[in-house]
Amino acid sequence: MKHRLFLLSILTLMACTLAFGRGINMQPFARQFVAIHFTERMVIVENCDGDCEITLDDGTELQFSDDGEWEIKAESSEYGIPFTVLPERAMKIAELKFNGVRMISAEQDDDGEISCEFENGGEIVCRSDGTIIEFKLK
Repeated sequence: MKHRLFLLSILTLMACTLAFGRGINMQPFARQFVAIHFTERMVIVENCDGDCEITLDDGTELQFSDDGEWEIKAESSEYGIPFTVLPERAMKIAELKFNGVRMISAEQDDDGEISCEFENGGEIVCRSDGTIIEFKLK
């Protein structure tokens, strides 16, 4: 089940990344991203005029831009950011090395590079295929 959900999220991200270059409305991608990765939380504020800004009921803030960049901040969330926002290879490393540690921020730049920070000061930077570029364990 976990494998299937991850595959679905990767396919969704790939399709939406291709759509960004074509000027597709951001709102459907943002809603789908939240539905896949934040299943236990509710959207309390959504503003999708151009770029999309979403706040969840636990205080997590998500921002999506139409060029493929996204950013998530969850410092105030008791749950943190699900590791599923990472590509599978990087997700497995995060689960192994940061088991029980909350991910408090994550962002993807327009090149698909994903950077994330953990509450203990650890960091992972990876490419969209999951290849680790930087790894800092605290």
